[in-house]
Amino acid sequence: SPSMLRVKAVEEALGRFVGDSVEEVHLCLEDGTHVASARRPTAAPVTSDQGDRQMCALATSCWSEMSKAGQSALSEAGPLEWLEMQGSTRAVLCAPVGGTAPFFVVAAVPAGAAKAAARASLDSLRRSLVGPMTAVAAAMGGDMGVARRAMAEASAAATGAVRPSAAADRAGEASPEAESTGAADDVDEDDGVSP
Repeated sequence: SPSMLRVKAVEEALGRFVGDSVEEVHLCLEDGTHVASARRPTAAPVTSDQGDRQMCALATSCWSEMSKAGQSALSEAGPLEWLEMQGSTRAVLCAPVGGTAPFFVVAAVPAGAAKAAARASLDSLRRSLVGPMTAVAAAMGGDMGVARRAMAEASAAATGAVRPSAAADRAGEASPEAESTGAADDVDEDDGVSP
């Protein structure tokens, strides 16, 4: 379905940003709902599927609290220390994609990695996703209930848990090719995130 193609394209975009400074990266909705992820091929997964959801929920919740306190998750004081999960402790960085896209990117940073490099990678990633994810939100008509269901179904289908929503996804949807690139838009949104 178009939604599943979007998720696959997003996963490819996420995959380009994993490396020495970022062990795994996730895309989630603003309430912490997990949408897509990518992991460094040479590393064992830091989280399980359940851990992905827990990490995204924890990270977005912490980011919200930090924002209220006037801090930025991308600032020097911003790494969120991950509670022990899967027997490992990692620093977690979290930031909103920006624009009108109600999505967050969350990255797990290996112990000892350069945090500045991880922040730079995450900031570059979120900027590259502004256009595609704003388009996804627009295709859902701005209805976050619809967006959550569509993206969750597409994510489930992409991981093998296929649900019969293809016909609904096809109805009235824009072509995914126009929305699925990871290229950064030239629009620089003021989303409250410090460089």
